[in-house]
Amino acid sequence: MALDSMSGSVPQFTVLEQAGGLVLRRKAVFRRALSDRQKEAAWRLRAAAEIWQGFGRAQGQAWEHYARTLVRRHRFSGQEYTPTAFAAFTALATKVLQIDPEAPVPTWPPEAPFEGDGLVVSVEAILGGLEFMADRPDAPGVTTEILVQRLRNARAKPVPVYPSQGFVVFAPGTMRWELALRPGWYSAAVRSVLAMTGQTTRLVPIGEREVVA
Repeated sequence: MALDSMSGSVPQFTVLEQAGGLVLRRKAVFRRALSDRQKEAAWRLRAAAEIWQGFGRAQGQAWEHYARTLVRRHRFSGQEYTPTAFAAFTALATKVLQIDPEAPVPTWPPEAPFEGDGLVVSVEAILGGLEFMADRPDAPGVTTEILVQRLRNARAKPVPVYPSQGFVVFAPGTMRWELALRPGWYSAAVRSVLAMTGQTTRLVPIGEREVVA
């Protein structure tokens, strides 16, 4: 290098002055370790992408037609949009695998929309967690997804991102489900899922509760 003295950084490199002269060292790249939940989500996406790559022309056209029937709303901006065929397939495939990693993924689009089964879920705080109660059993083939987000404090408003906490099949004799949580304020939501296709109803917030130890 045609410089006698220099130190600092340039894109992807750090320049150091040492006894033997200037040293150009590549910057270290630090990546946050993925949580188990993130690793599972990444696996589901890879599995769906591999299945998509094996589709023939007819299947691709079928998913393109299906995607054009969908209207999505951006969870932050509220703007409506139509997903791509790949996104429409992936949304259903990953939901099926989220419920059961061994379940067969639907390779053709659903033949009919899914409106849910009319089940209504309420939530109450219990010692060390939340209890979810259904007013009726889930319909055959339908499961209820439980979603909860932790709030900063009692005044904080929930954001549109609700992490999934699992899937529950409410049935006679098992109409309640408990979720253990750390002390704090939480916002809860639910949605119904058709397990074979991965179709879901819209997310329904059902209340904010304080959990105490």
